[in-house]
Amino acid sequence: MAHPDLWRRTKARIGHRGAVLLFFSFLDFVYALSLFSPPAEAKRSLALAYIGHVLPLSTWGFLWGGVGVVLLLGAFSHRDRWAFAAGVCLKVLWGGTYLMGWLLAGLDRGWLAAAIWLALAVMLYIISDWPEP
Repeated sequence: MAHPDLWRRTKARIGHRGAVLLFFSFLDFVYALSLFSPPAEAKRSLALAYIGHVLPLSTWGFLWGGVGVVLLLGAFSHRDRWAFAAGVCLKVLWGGTYLMGWLLAGLDRGWLAAAIWLALAVMLYIISDWPEP
């Protein structure tokens, strides 16, 4: 178990903005892993087939993982705007891709994935402008 002083120092170092970036870094890493090795049933889904048609799933995985690294590094930096920008851009790209899939390719429930990812992008954008208390 981590020493309590280490946790307090780390928490003080990253602050609230850094904690948000760590959360999204974890999310992005998990999402990247899911794209590198989706189960066979998921590969047959219309959503993954569409996403894989836009870019290969491994390319998406590298994008998600790369942004995860940027977010992780940004969590420990006082100049974190670039990390927030990367997080927002990827979520807008992903949500926009689902939105286009729903509008143009008949992707069932693409509107829902678009709404979730675009809402997360807006949340990240709003937090990026908050000063650290």
